[in-house]
Amino acid sequence: KANLAAVCAEEMTVNIIRFGGKTSNWIDINFCIEDDLCRLRIRDNGVNFNPLEYSCDSEEFDIHGIELVKKISKSMDYIRAIDMNNTIISF
Repeated sequence: KANLAAVCAEEMTVNIIRFGGKTSNWIDINFCIEDDLCRLRIRDNGVNFNPLEYSCDSEEFDIHGIELVKKISKSMDYIRAIDMNNTIISF
């Protein structure tokens, strides 16, 4: 599960850095293990972006970063609060 979390953290942070839309982005990553559930929370101050609403129309690649995260995670939640994106990914 740690490897899955690492892949998800990398994919999501790369998207934030590339498409965050600000010159001074910050990213906060939190990893939590409770019983048999691992939870990864990624918070950033980039432009409003809900990864759950993202869909890739391109046929060039089978799996894009966010699509990969959706496929390998058990669940994914998003909320925009206090002008920050908060994405919670569970494994």
